[in-house]
Amino acid sequence: MDANNLRSLYEGKFESFSWGMDDEVILEYLQDNSYQFTPPFFIFIGLSQTHHPYFSKNETIHDPKMRYKAAIRESIETIDRIAQWLLKEKGEDILFILTSDHGESFGEQGDWGHNYSVYNHQTDVPFQVYFPWTDQTWTPKLGTSLEFSNWIQAYLSGDNLQSFASQEFELTLQQSTWNSNRQRALVLGKIKYIYHADRDLLLRMNLDETNQKQITNQIEKRQILQRIFETNKHKNQEKVQNVR
Repeated sequence: MDANNLRSLYEGKFESFSWGMDDEVILEYLQDNSYQFTPPFFIFIGLSQTHHPYFSKNETIHDPKMRYKAAIRESIETIDRIAQWLLKEKGEDILFILTSDHGESFGEQGDWGHNYSVYNHQTDVPFQVYFPWTDQTWTPKLGTSLEFSNWIQAYLSGDNLQSFASQEFELTLQQSTWNSNRQRALVLGKIKYIYHADRDLLLRMNLDETNQKQITNQIEKRQILQRIFETNKHKNQEKVQNVR
């Protein structure tokens, strides 16, 4: 069920924009089609308010970044209502997973939107699991979207040591900008490298992007770039995000 189908069903009841709608339409749809969700069921919900143009019910907010934050708050409120309804109607034997595909830039390093940066404000996204039967939530210390399926299998088998649920987990991650070669990144444990192709600039930094230093030694630079580009050449991992 995509936005076009939802528009045809709920046109006039919920506001729509470019390619999305007010996220509250999802709860309405679930309630109207509750009979379809008999255990076991899997529901994937993609919210749209937090994508450009950052739709918010508060029409007085015009600053893009403020509107983006308002859209996030409204989406979280909608998620809470969806979860409460599902638990009431379908019972507590439900596993909730909340995550995001990317963040957003608002002028950092001259970037806007989410196409052209591998810095944390675009690639470091939330990941939280809610277990209703214990009323507990869990957030991994580190992880990536690539390990998500491994975590599901490990969780179902009871072997979390094979996933980012393990305390020993360390990141090994290659990143590239979504639709250009403007930036590439390599994460090795607690160290992150970012290469600005447009400036031929290679930076070494902590995982939280503090203590940034330019790599000027040509031998070291060549070795790091070789690893960045060879890995991306053989593994199509564009815009892979790390999760927390």
